[in-house]
Amino acid sequence: AVPPPGRRAGGAMGAAASSPSAAGGGGGDLAAAAVKSACCCDRDPPGSAVAHAHILTTDSPFGPFLPAGEGASGKREVSWGRTSVANSWERGPAQPSVQSPTLHASPFGPVSPPGPVSNVGGDSSALHWRGRRKSKSRDPAAYYRDWESIYDALETGDTVLVRGSWLESILRSGGPLPRRQEVPDSAIWRLSELVCEVEDPRRPTPQVLAISYRWLGEEHPDPDGVHLQRFAPLLRHYAKHTCQTGAEALAVYIDWCCVPQLPRTPAQTAAFDRARGRAELWFAHQLTEVWLLPGPGDPELFRARGWASFELAASALISRPEGVLDLSLLRPSWTSWGQVMEECQATWPPPVLPDRFAQALEAKSFRSPPDAAFVADKYRETFDRALGNAERLVFAGLGWGDREVQALVEVLPHCQRLQDLELHGNEVGPHGARALAAALPHCPAALARLGVGSNRLTDIAARDLLA
Repeated sequence: AVPPPGRRAGGAMGAAASSPSAAGGGGGDLAAAAVKSACCCDRDPPGSAVAHAHILTTDSPFGPFLPAGEGASGKREVSWGRTSVANSWERGPAQPSVQSPTLHASPFGPVSPPGPVSNVGGDSSALHWRGRRKSKSRDPAAYYRDWESIYDALETGDTVLVRGSWLESILRSGGPLPRRQEVPDSAIWRLSELVCEVEDPRRPTPQVLAISYRWLGEEHPDPDGVHLQRFAPLLRHYAKHTCQTGAEALAVYIDWCCVPQLPRTPAQTAAFDRARGRAELWFAHQLTEVWLLPGPGDPELFRARGWASFELAASALISRPEGVLDLSLLRPSWTSWGQVMEECQATWPPPVLPDRFAQALEAKSFRSPPDAAFVADKYRETFDRALGNAERLVFAGLGWGDREVQALVEVLPHCQRLQDLELHGNEVGPHGARALAAALPHCPAALARLGVGSNRLTDIAARDLLA
């Protein structure tokens, strides 16, 4: 399979590659862009059959990739075929190493420096990421795509990421997960360490994993370890698949362990408030993957929770479909990570307009009722920031039909920079195609590519999309 966003060759993850829709020039440049693109995974075997609507220039993970602008016919290019993409990646040049400064304080004591990072065994490719951050232009589209926003969120220590190997040790000990204030320093990823691991092309790059779960107790979200027993045994298999190494390469966000919990000191309350202001990052970011833990019983109990609804909605905006797994779907008899991926791929409806999401929240439950207004505002902010700057959206293999596409077209006018829309492998029929064809001319940006392979389109519906 083609690596997910930012994944280096051999399974290691790196800085996100540029969007294919931004590529220009001749076929060679486009081919390189398609290889470096990390928007989705192609499950077709190499050499699989190809059936295209038009003469195509090169490949993309979900079928033919077409250059920005109009096709040879003067009309929008639409593909409904499939191709495979080369399984290789490029990485940037190594950067000079620097020495670490004095540690700075957080509500939990000293934390690793946000600035320069130390050497890793001699010639290091670690970056002085703060200096790089100042020198780079802040492209709004990069916020949910590049590592810098993750570094920013970890800089003050208000939020931490814990090691997958530590979570495995908690499972082995039989104890419940401790709240953030009791998490040992050895379990936490230092920011300097994370930067160094990400930027050194010789080392496996950490995979960030966010876990969304339903509280199963009044004082503790998982007092009997039900959630822990569900997800922790999967960590080493997941790490081997994504990082080609053990669970120590996983940087996990699970809020009980990663942000201050009650009871809090005044300093910890301030840290919690700052951390909550970036809560969406761990679910909406394209470099994170998300596991859903609805818990035992009716899965709707999970979706009835306000924060869980927000985390799922944030995950559904610009994430790759295969990057969100619903672990409640996994059968106890699983034997391979491929089986986990196949059984647990989550499905979700199209992105919801902020006003409708706020209205739906009125029926959701919150442990703290004032959170409802905060979550509604946070979703609006996330919606505008993620979809408003997205250049490529992938909603492939989600089982969407005409009804879902008709809901999607309500969102498209908010996609200010959209160039590439992938709807491969759904159940879209003529009614959905007509709704899509009617909406596309009114999008703020001219769509360069529309992927509609393996749907239920007739020749007439396909002509409507080409018109």
